[in-house]
Amino acid sequence: MMAFTARQQYNSSLRNSKLNAIAARRREEQAAAEAMERELFSDAGFDLNMTSSFTDFMSTDPPAES
Repeated sequence: MMAFTARQQYNSSLRNSKLNAIAARRREEQAAAEAMERELFSDAGFDLNMTSSFTDFMSTDPPAES
């Protein structure tokens, strides 16, 4: 009976460590995705069409020479 209890504790410990590793990996992936999203949509890296009008893209006229 003692061997069964020891084996059960070992398997529970092993399962918990695997679940903790999976959770840690998910947290790292989530943090990386959030960092990438912040970088992608930051004001410095994302134009938001502030320098050109939407109608400039819809026009068939060539762009004005400056």
